[in-house]
Amino acid sequence: GTVSKFDNRGSLIGTFGGGYSGSPESILFDKDGNAYVGSVDGDNDIRKFDRQGNFLAQYNVATEDRGSDWIDLAADQCTIYYTSEGHYIKRFDVCKNTQVSNLNTNPLPSEAYALRILQTGSLLVADTSIIVQLDSFGNVIKSYDAPGENCWFALNLDPDGTSFWSADFCTSNVYK
Repeated sequence: GTVSKFDNRGSLIGTFGGGYSGSPESILFDKDGNAYVGSVDGDNDIRKFDRQGNFLAQYNVATEDRGSDWIDLAADQCTIYYTSEGHYIKRFDVCKNTQVSNLNTNPLPSEAYALRILQTGSLLVADTSIIVQLDSFGNVIKSYDAPGENCWFALNLDPDGTSFWSADFCTSNVYK
């Protein structure tokens, strides 16, 4: 039920923010250094904090199966894309405090977990049985997989800007 902050040497500084309901699951930062924290198993809301961890806002987002699981912020600095361990990519406009329509109109094949927005505006999504790339309209334009891996859960972009890392929850294998 907490978010922990570490320094650049890996030493624990302490907890960050507060007032979480359930389990904080993901965190992102906007260009001003404000933090957004997604959560599951509580009120499922996204919370916003300043750089020091002072509470700024709480967004009551629509959920599917399980909270505001994995979150990422679009280049417009207003639209948060998130998964709810279901078949749709959800969106919320934090500038207008308004729920936006799902990105995809057709359901994804499995339960969506991690997602990351690419510089092109498309998204990578760890969708349990496969990793999919969606265009900015929510259409699947590419898929990625590895033999014997069927529990894609975690996903992050590599700093090289041309590849990504993903982990299979069932086998604990990590791939680049």
